[in-house]
Amino acid sequence: MSSDKLKKETITGISWSLASQVVIQVSTFIIGLILVKLLEPEDFGLMSMVVVITGFANVFKSFGLGSAIIHDQSIDQNDLSTIFWFNLLIGFCLTVLIFFSKGLISNFYNQPDLIPIVSIISLNFFITSFNIVQFSLLRKKLDFKKIFIVQTIATIFSGVLAIVLASRGAGVWSLVWKTLCFSSALTILFWILHDWKPSFTFKKTSLNKAVGFGLPLMASESFNYWVRNIDNLLIGKYWGGSQLGFYDRSYQLMLLPVNNMSSVIGSVLFPSFSKIQNDHKRVSNIFRLSAGGVSLIVMPMMIGLFITAEYLVISLFGQKWLPMVPVLKILSLLGISQSIIHLTSTILLSQGKTKLILKLGLVTKTFTILMIVLGLKNGIVGVATNYLIANLITSPLILYVTGRLINLPYWSFVKDLLPILFSAVLMGVTLHYLNQYLLTVPCSPFQMLYIDIIAGILIYGLSVYFTNPPALNYILSFAKKIKI
Repeated sequence: MSSDKLKKETITGISWSLASQVVIQVSTFIIGLILVKLLEPEDFGLMSMVVVITGFANVFKSFGLGSAIIHDQSIDQNDLSTIFWFNLLIGFCLTVLIFFSKGLISNFYNQPDLIPIVSIISLNFFITSFNIVQFSLLRKKLDFKKIFIVQTIATIFSGVLAIVLASRGAGVWSLVWKTLCFSSALTILFWILHDWKPSFTFKKTSLNKAVGFGLPLMASESFNYWVRNIDNLLIGKYWGGSQLGFYDRSYQLMLLPVNNMSSVIGSVLFPSFSKIQNDHKRVSNIFRLSAGGVSLIVMPMMIGLFITAEYLVISLFGQKWLPMVPVLKILSLLGISQSIIHLTSTILLSQGKTKLILKLGLVTKTFTILMIVLGLKNGIVGVATNYLIANLITSPLILYVTGRLINLPYWSFVKDLLPILFSAVLMGVTLHYLNQYLLTVPCSPFQMLYIDIIAGILIYGLSVYFTNPPALNYILSFAKKIKI
């Protein structure tokens, strides 16, 4: 594929992916704020307990086959149909398995209320197994406009349903039906907007090819999943639903800016990199600039979140959610490295290195899980602290291995990010001393938050202008070319 054509497709893809992420995240955030007012921390905690278990089963549902569809540039109808029917079978088996495991899940958490919730949520596996091919084909073609339409409608529709149910006293069930409604809407709309339909074909050679690529990826995603969710599992088990509710809300709030940038860029870079997977120089240059662009936006947001955590929680959620503040501060620092590490998977996947992903995960994720377990005795703050420490230790290793694969020296990559980190830290330190002054004058938490946001934007903007990091011109140039 020519450089200009790929560049045009990538910019268009990122434009629609960015629009999708902004609309969905804003909608989700507003819906979440309303639900936080209507529900109790325990309701979110109960739902998180279920999601930890069902989410792990969800890793097995896809078998990494969606990524296999995107990576394989010669995939045909026989291959796609085989993947569809195989995935449908897995979805059905997982629904049955989770349904009959409801008693075990309830006993593990010592929460009888989970039995009916798990029974209904188990249907989600079968529902979502219908849309893997359509979704993957849209990503492969960089057709993020249709993905935007589907995800936006599903998010708003399911969110409105949850609010209505919560306002009528449905409690945790408003979150349960929100999940099923979202998945059902996604599946129906993907089938309407994509013309691909399965044929009655099932070939062993097609399955072997797809599973050969996807199986190591699935194993790696399993490790990744437990790293991301072992904290929720253990907190729910040993500290209860309320503490899990505080922790989960903190983690989700931290993920908002991380997902808004890293997920947008990463979802487009994987299919784009797959098209030029043998041109390491082009891949390396695009990755450096993309990682810098993500950091340029995420770093100040995360440090700003660290500084304003208390005012933000009081202003948005209310006093009853104050226990999440120390956790939110710690996780905000975690978000800085996670936003960058998330992009490295696009490199490894585009190069077809699923086995390397698995090996790297065995080392880094096992260590992270161990650290989280050790931090459990100190509650949700101890878990968050150890999670951060583990991430700071493993991230350089992941960046080093990824860099070697595309001839990108580690220190060259870090050097690109130093001006951005300097500007973000300068902003944070300035806001800290500004807040010390604001505490001496009559200011509400909302007023302090507002002042911090305005001051932070000005300070960071001026600092970035004078330090002029390499990613700045890339972001400005890209912004001019965005067309939706």
